[in-house]
Amino acid sequence: MKRKIYSSLVFTFMFAAVGLVTVHADDSVSIPDTNTVAIETSTASEVETSTENSYNNITSTDNTDNTLDINKSVKVNKKIKLQKSLNLDSESVKDMTFTADDSTVVKVSKAGTVTGLKTGSTTVTVTSDTDDSVYATVNLDVKSSYTASQLRYMSSIIYSEACGEPYAGKKAVGIVVANRMKSSLFPNTIKGVLYQRRQFTPARNGSLNRSLALYDSGRMDPDCIAAAKEALNGNKTVEYNKEDKKAKKATVPSTITVNGVKYQVTSIAAKAFANNKKLTKVVIPASVRSIGKQAFSGCKNLKSITIKTTYLTKKSVGAKAFKGIHAKATIKVPKKQKKAYQKFLKTKGIGKGVKIK
Repeated sequence: MKRKIYSSLVFTFMFAAVGLVTVHADDSVSIPDTNTVAIETSTASEVETSTENSYNNITSTDNTDNTLDINKSVKVNKKIKLQKSLNLDSESVKDMTFTADDSTVVKVSKAGTVTGLKTGSTTVTVTSDTDDSVYATVNLDVKSSYTASQLRYMSSIIYSEACGEPYAGKKAVGIVVANRMKSSLFPNTIKGVLYQRRQFTPARNGSLNRSLALYDSGRMDPDCIAAAKEALNGNKTVEYNKEDKKAKKATVPSTITVNGVKYQVTSIAAKAFANNKKLTKVVIPASVRSIGKQAFSGCKNLKSITIKTTYLTKKSVGAKAFKGIHAKATIKVPKKQKKAYQKFLKTKGIGKGVKIK
């Protein structure tokens, strides 16, 4: 029997209400032949304007090229508009391009509206479309948006629902709750979501109250708290670790099971298989939509890669994802995507001797 390894797979929980709670239409997005849903959360409802939550400070001006250097902050799931900060009118902003160094931390619209996605720091570069010059750089700090009460309730529901599950299962519960707070079909507070009629069993049978007491006593499982923080901060991915470093063949699973419910694996983590010298063969399922940076870098004996998914693009495959694989490796790709895959995979670190067919 072939041995399988699931090496640090990160899969975006295309997620719904797990088997833990009642599934509603807003919990899912239809994907053919699957029971999974995209976890892309709904857009933040309000533009952050409070000086408490964001600040605008022009720290320096380059006298040579007049490039503005601005510091700003925004909370997770909140928005700020850069147009006013950069002294741009409605017409001028149309001639500018806004680019975030790290698109996992913030999302930037064409009009320069920034949405905080998760805690962290990044830079948004503003360039002029007329002459390609850099008009401004905006240094962004994305801060936590949750309160102590939200962390208390989120940690407690995770403990009640998934205390015996691996970290992936704990975080999945948190993601469900966080997404429901943003949905128009559910209450917009964590307490309202948890105590909504016929939703979460722990809220009905009293186990949630016991978990809250455990949290208040300072004896809450640290993993439940960590998972709660990630979910509240907008982290939409779950890392699944199950390694077998002695195995020579790896079949990335199309689904994993948490709490008895299957979820689709849609992404392979950055450096998931990096520097695995024993790995010779990998199969990537049709469910995968993205591959992280250096996912297979340094796998010098990796000679055979089968890519079944048709969803990959140059943007969804990270830099150097296949750098350092065997010099004469063969990558099999779907026939319909052959030309497109041949073109962009060559930019992801593979050598000239690698065949893509």
